[in-house]
Amino acid sequence: MLIESMAGKSGAAHGLCYDSTPFQFSEQNTAYDFMGDQLRKAGYNYHGSERMYSGISGVELDVDIFIGVVYYQRLRHMVSDKFQGM
Repeated sequence: MLIESMAGKSGAAHGLCYDSTPFQFSEQNTAYDFMGDQLRKAGYNYHGSERMYSGISGVELDVDIFIGVVYYQRLRHMVSDKFQGM
């Protein structure tokens, strides 16, 4: 999920689609390093984390929070739909 988030964030920044499957990269050329370099070129932190500020007081929070774009599809599989009784 981390690599997918980094790929989504860097892809949105550059206007590109990235394939983050494990078969596109190797031990020497990792997806994490490639996506980190793409994020750095877009002006973001290498790790994708960003500083956040309190919405109430405006004070900067003491933690780095990772923010990224992820596409997921909600599957509607309910137990009641699959239940079969005699």
